[in-house]
Amino acid sequence: MISAKLGVSLSSTDFDDIIEKLRENFADGALSIRDAIYAPIDEGCMSFVSLTEQGDTALLAFLHAAEATYEKELESGRLFSRKASWDELMSALRGGVR
Repeated sequence: MISAKLGVSLSSTDFDDIIEKLRENFADGALSIRDAIYAPIDEGCMSFVSLTEQGDTALLAFLHAAEATYEKELESGRLFSRKASWDELMSALRGGVR
């Protein structure tokens, strides 16, 4: 969930791949934000993240990590198999920035 009215639904394999690659690209100053965003996965064994309760700072940190990850995937040529999922996520994140 990006906001109360905006979410992205991904296949479990796309979600797992994208979310773990994103984890590596949070800025050093945003690691506590990352940990809060990833708590449902790390502590609750859930297969989702929610930015609805994290606030604008978390949304921006997640967006910056997503943009960095997307660029790396694009440059590496690995993006092709998950491009539709990436495009949906990036569009929703950019639309959710308040």
